[in-house]
Amino acid sequence: MTEFSISSSLQAEIDGMSILQRVRGLPMHDQIVEAVRDAYAKLGTEARTCGEPRYHFRGMAMTVYVMTQPPLVFEYGVHDNAQVVVIRRIHRLGFTA
Repeated sequence: MTEFSISSSLQAEIDGMSILQRVRGLPMHDQIVEAVRDAYAKLGTEARTCGEPRYHFRGMAMTVYVMTQPPLVFEYGVHDNAQVVVIRRIHRLGFTA
């Protein structure tokens, strides 16, 4: 099984904090925390197959994917020549962060 290193852009960190802030104290909070854990587990081992490829940055040698892990959507890039994942954005389904 291939292991990927995962990092997050500043925007993804802000998105995640914003989503958690808005649902703090609501029943959905636990569901979102679980979705993040599940998404990181998938991205750590199957980043090239768990999402839908959207476009390729040739100059950066990176393919950008979108993965739905309800109730969240993750936009992330995977380097072509390295086992590195960069989470670019996190959105709640039906909402923007």
